[in-house]
Amino acid sequence: MDATLSRYLMLTPDQGEERIAALAKTVREVNGQMIILWHNESISEKWGWKGWSKVYQKALSDCAE
Repeated sequence: MDATLSRYLMLTPDQGEERIAALAKTVREVNGQMIILWHNESISEKWGWKGWSKVYQKALSDCAE
C-alpha cells in the first residue's frame, strides 16, 4: 500500500520502487499473485506525494512481468 511505504516506513519514492520490485520478484518466484493498494491522492503529486506517481507506474510494470 502506498501509505505504508511513504508514511509508515518513511521510504522515499526511489526506496519505494526498490521495495516493490523486491516484493514482485518474490511473488513471481513462488508463482503468487501480487495485489497493490494505491490511493488516488498518491498519484496526484500533491499533499506530500511528489514522486510517487512514477512509483505507481513502476509497480504496475513490475506486477505485470
